[in-house]
Order: sequence, then C-alpha cells, then structure tokens
Amino acid sequence: MTRVWKADNPEAAHNLARFSNAERVFKYDPTVEQAVLHFAQEGPLVNASSDEAKEQLSREEAATKTAVTARPAATAELPP
Repeated sequence: MTRVWKADNPEAAHNLARFSNAERVFKYDPTVEQAVLHFAQEGPLVNASSDEAKEQLSREEAATKTAVTARPAATAELPP
C-alpha cells in the first residue's frame, strides 16, 4: 500500500463563499487558506524553581522598586 502525502488541509472548506460589500453579492473564493497555526509562544518558558527564574524575578522586583521610588510624590493642596 502506497501513501501519498499532500500539503492540503483536510478540514479546510472546499466551497468558501465571501460577501463582497462593493458588489453586494456573495462570491465563491477558489483559494482556501491551508495554513493552520498549532502553537504560539511569546517569550521563553522558564521553570519557576530554577535559578534563572529566581534571578529574573529578583530583577523584575528591583525594577518595580526603582520605578516606585523614582516617581515623585504627588501632593495636592486644597484651596482655603
């Protein structure tokens, strides 16, 4: 038995119709998007108990403390 691998997405619609606002009709689109995004990640994953994670957490806490102390205190005076 021979298998043939294809790059087509079997779950993609074969008869996709889109509404054209310019022409005010539904139009069939012969090209169907075949790409499927399986995984997305923003930034690296770090084990919470690792030394790298502890170092990163201490840097974030230090940055937060310097941002809070660097901000001038707001004083409001009420008129008499």
